[in-house]
Amino acid sequence: MKLNAHIPPTSPAVTVAHRALIATRIRRLYGHHHPRSGAIARALGDVAAGRLAAGEREWLARIEARRAEIPFEFVAADANARSDRGIDAAEHLGRAWEVCRWVSIPPVWGRFLTRLVGELSPGCCIELGTGLGVSGAHQAAALELLGRGHMTTMDNHEASKIAERGFSELGLEHRIALRFGDIDETLAPLLEQIAPIDYALLDAAHSESETVRHFDAVLPYLSDGAVVVLDDITQTSEMKRAWRTIAGRDGVSLALGLRRIGVLGISGPARRPSAESRRSAVR
Repeated sequence: MKLNAHIPPTSPAVTVAHRALIATRIRRLYGHHHPRSGAIARALGDVAAGRLAAGEREWLARIEARRAEIPFEFVAADANARSDRGIDAAEHLGRAWEVCRWVSIPPVWGRFLTRLVGELSPGCCIELGTGLGVSGAHQAAALELLGRGHMTTMDNHEASKIAERGFSELGLEHRIALRFGDIDETLAPLLEQIAPIDYALLDAAHSESETVRHFDAVLPYLSDGAVVVLDDITQTSEMKRAWRTIAGRDGVSLALGLRRIGVLGISGPARRPSAESRRSAVR
């Protein structure tokens, strides 16, 4: 199934196409030996069928309302720079809408993250690449519905400050915390502090080398049966190569490509690297 790259990812047509794609992938999990394959299959099945619990629907409505506020915050935060460039408010707001529409995770995949975290019920979670906070809000909402678990999200872009404000407005600040700074500098000490990690979303870098490097840095700190999600695995030829490399790593026993999203299942206990390998992994 091929989707037109010029059709906005939030459009109903894209949502229908992705749900159909998801439905065709579920059978690949039948009988799989990874301990969380059933949870992944249930999450996919619910998204394909449009099934959501009442509590999840309420949270998704709140997150979509938050998504609609973000472009206005962009404009307000960039008012001085906008005037310096001679851009009027209406034009800037239009550009902000486009950024939010194309950069933030689409609703159908946000629902999948909510359902997946809900099915996995992880304790310790990490997200590389906070962005505007939409994906983080979906995952943190699932933790809130579970009444357990915490996510640390990492980014060094100023836009992530908008995400942090959104987490607070949604009442999720006790479920998700932003660690601001260069990921290659802050990741290693964070992993030492919070491991073992049960669930991870990697969406910080969109180059082959950075994506593989971040996965390799996180891998030794993952718990047995952990699930890792990668975003934009087919966005570029680099990301396609990164996905193939990562899917072939030792310890990865499940690799399910869902066109935009890739889901990995980890088998085997975490094996902490030496101090020297930790330093080289995140350079």
